[in-house]
Amino acid sequence: MKKRGSFVLNMGEQECMESDVGIDGQTSISGLDENLLGEILSRLPIQSIVAASATCRRWRSILHEGSYCRRRAAYNFRARPWFFLVGLNHFLPSKNQAFGYDPEGNKFYHFPDFSLPSFDQGSLTGTHGFLFALAGSGICKLGYISGLFNKSWKETPPLFYSRRSPIAAMFPDPHSSMLQGDIDHCIIVAGGQSRDKNLVVEVYNSKRDAWDQCAPLPPEFQFSSSSQWMHSAVFNGKFYVYEIHTGCMSWLDLRQGRWSNTVMLRPMNPIYGFLIACRKCLVLAALYRQHPCFKLWSVNTETLQCTELGCMPDELFALFEEEDDEKDPLYTCVGGGDFIYIYSDSWHKDYLSCMCDLSGKTVTWRKLPQLPSPVNRFDKVVCFSSSTMPDFCS
Repeated sequence: MKKRGSFVLNMGEQECMESDVGIDGQTSISGLDENLLGEILSRLPIQSIVAASATCRRWRSILHEGSYCRRRAAYNFRARPWFFLVGLNHFLPSKNQAFGYDPEGNKFYHFPDFSLPSFDQGSLTGTHGFLFALAGSGICKLGYISGLFNKSWKETPPLFYSRRSPIAAMFPDPHSSMLQGDIDHCIIVAGGQSRDKNLVVEVYNSKRDAWDQCAPLPPEFQFSSSSQWMHSAVFNGKFYVYEIHTGCMSWLDLRQGRWSNTVMLRPMNPIYGFLIACRKCLVLAALYRQHPCFKLWSVNTETLQCTELGCMPDELFALFEEEDDEKDPLYTCVGGGDFIYIYSDSWHKDYLSCMCDLSGKTVTWRKLPQLPSPVNRFDKVVCFSSSTMPDFCS
C-alpha cells in the first residue's frame, strides 16, 4: 500500500478469490459482466473506490478504465463537486496549506504535498473548477491546475497584455467535438488592472496553445473589472460577468463573440451578490441588510426574472454574523453541479463554511466540519469547487 496525501492507493496485484456462485446458489458480484460491475462500482464514493481497487486485478482494471471514469464523473462529480481551500501565508510559504472537502463523506482532507508554481502567489485565484496564477510583469503568463487531485500545473504562452487580478473562467471549446472522452478547453481572462486596458478580454485555446483577443468588456465595467469587484459564471454557452455591489451584469456569447447590453440584476436590493453556474440553473447568491439574511435566487436567463430558491437558516446565518453590528457578515460563494459552498475567509471564524444542496425538491443546508488540525493562520484564502476526477482514477 502507498499513501498519497490522505488517500491510500492500491499497489497490490492479488487476484479475485471469491466464487462466481454464492452460498445460496445465486451469482455473486464477481460473476457479473464488466459493464454491469462497472456501473455498480461507479456509484461508490472516493474512499470506497480506493478500497475496491485494492480488492483484485479485475476490479482495479475496471476502476481505472477511461469509460468508468466518464461514468463516474457524469454520475457524481459533476453533480456533487468537491470544495477546495488553499490558505496562503505570504511571509512563511512553508505555512501554506490546502484542503479538500468530500461531500459524500462529509469530511475535509489535508493535501500536504500540494505546491504552488513559482508565480505571483498574490495573484492566485480559484474559479470555475480550477486555480490560476499569473507570472511576470512585462511578460504575463498564466499557470493553471484543475482541482488539487491533479498536481501538474500547466502554463500558457504569454498573454497579449500584462494584468493584475482579472476575472477568469475555464469552459469547453464551443467549436470542438468530444473525441475519446476528451475535449479541448478554453480559458477566458477578462479585465484586471492593465495600463488603460482594463476592459481587454483574451481567450486561450488549449488545442492551438495560443491566445486570441475578443470583444472587450462593456464600458460600464471600466472601474470595477478586477476579481475583487466582479464575479463570473459560464452557463449555457455564455460567460456572465456580475459587479458584486451594483448588480450590473452582461454576458459574452462564447460562439458569436459578442457582448450583450448591460442590465441590472438586484432582486430586493442586496448589499452584494455572487453568480454561480449550477447544473440546472444560473444562481444569484445575495446578502441583505434591512432584514438580515442570505438568499439564493434562480435566474431565468431569457427574461432575467429571479425566483427565490431558499434562505440560509437562521442558526447558520448567526454563525457568520460579526460581533460588530455595523459590519456586514463576510461571505464568498463558489459552486457547481447541485452544490453551492458559502465560506468566510476570516481566521477568527475558523474559516467557517457551509453547503447548500439544490438536488432535491427543497433546498437543504449543511454546516461543513472544521478543517483538520493543525490549521495555520493565513494572509489569504482561495477557495473553489471542482468536478475534476482524481488522477488516480484515470
